[in-house]
Amino acid sequence: MARGGRGSLTITSFSCIGKLLQRVNNYMDSPPPPANVVVVRKRMGSEGISSHAGSISKASAAFRFSEVAGGIFFIGGVVLALVGLFSVDSSYTPGGAYLLAMLPGIGVTVLGLIAVVLAQIGHASVVSAEIAAETLKIAKNEGKTSP
Repeated sequence: MARGGRGSLTITSFSCIGKLLQRVNNYMDSPPPPANVVVVRKRMGSEGISSHAGSISKASAAFRFSEVAGGIFFIGGVVLALVGLFSVDSSYTPGGAYLLAMLPGIGVTVLGLIAVVLAQIGHASVVSAEIAAETLKIAKNEGKTSP
């Protein structure tokens, strides 16, 4: 079939949709998987949920610790910047000397802020994993009680 005109392109696209629908119907008519495959999947899922409970709490504690450490670095950087600012002698100093004296404190402050942000991102991912584990546990328990 030539693809020169609009009509031939439409017929070709409809035939592709027809083939796709035929494949979907064949898939829906196929028999379900054997019972032993379903049992293996259920066993693997229940072991996975229970084995990760301890690692989730350890990861959460590690991210909380790193968030506190980042906050301490942030506060320490602010103090270091203020100490650098007030340690410059005001007589005979150019204007850039104040900024250069504060630069180490600003650097430590920025690193502390980045550490806090990364710790919060990590903690959010741990909480998300914990919620997913609880959701799987609830779904597994509902699967056992329903006929």
